[in-house]
Amino acid sequence: MSSGFKWIETLILPDHLTTIDPTGFNDYYSLKDLYFNVKTSATTSFTQDGFTNAGEWQENGATIHIGSSVLGIPSYFIARSASSRGHNFTSIDFSEATSCTGIGQRAF
Repeated sequence: MSSGFKWIETLILPDHLTTIDPTGFNDYYSLKDLYFNVKTSATTSFTQDGFTNAGEWQENGATIHIGSSVLGIPSYFIARSASSRGHNFTSIDFSEATSCTGIGQRAF
């Protein structure tokens, strides 16, 4: 993944994604909507700090949309370390037909 796409407003994570590096989506300042459709279990762990500064330019913050096929939210999905500047996710929207049965440690 790349960092620094500061004008991207919508990001769709595909169902086959398995890894997000620590700087995978850093500096996506304009991010408004993150669509999470990854078919993982809650035991799959992403690395924290993958979304540093995401949505920082959105006055009302950014929304995470959890797709109906998602089985679980991986550990450290949008977590940040103590030294990270964080992100501006302000809401999480689970699909009404969600299949999600678990949320990993420090996912949010």
